[in-house]
Amino acid sequence: MANRRKPPRKSAGKKQDPSHKHQGGNRGQQQHKKRPDHGRSTRHQQQTVASKISETMKELPMKSSQPSGGSSAWVKIIGFIAVALILFFGYFIVREYLDKTPVYGKHGWDESAGDAVTWEDAVKYCSTRRKRLPDKEELKSFSKRADKKLKSIGVYWSTSPGDKGNYTTVNLSTGEYGSSDTSNKFAAICVK
Repeated sequence: MANRRKPPRKSAGKKQDPSHKHQGGNRGQQQHKKRPDHGRSTRHQQQTVASKISETMKELPMKSSQPSGGSSAWVKIIGFIAVALILFFGYFIVREYLDKTPVYGKHGWDESAGDAVTWEDAVKYCSTRRKRLPDKEELKSFSKRADKKLKSIGVYWSTSPGDKGNYTTVNLSTGEYGSSDTSNKFAAICVK
């Protein structure tokens, strides 16, 4: 407490001027400076800002209250057309693929045809391979997918009955049906 200063003396009856400085330093006297209000706005500033905002809003072009669905309608139409085109061309691409893809292996068709035999021998040939002789509709659909080697053989036996105890034959190169006596000899191809 050795460095303690004594407060300045106050004069007994005199009023001092606030600008008058005491000789003992400024310890007892506080000078009040007006600080700016950071972050606080006065009512006048708020009114000024509000009036500027309202003037700016009046200058902006007014938009209609109902949204114009024109652009979204075009997007929907274009999207619908795109999906329709994909489906349309996809159908033909898949159909072309299925027509040209052989259906051997998993689907049970033999990769090669048997020799030209009678109908009874064709049925026995397929049963020894644990398969069966196909009907005329199966052969016709297979004719679209068969390779050139099988088509070049020509006519194949089917299990579909024909006229007067005969059985139907199918020409793989043309897909046409025919009826033939069981004693005639045609090629046989088997399916599961």
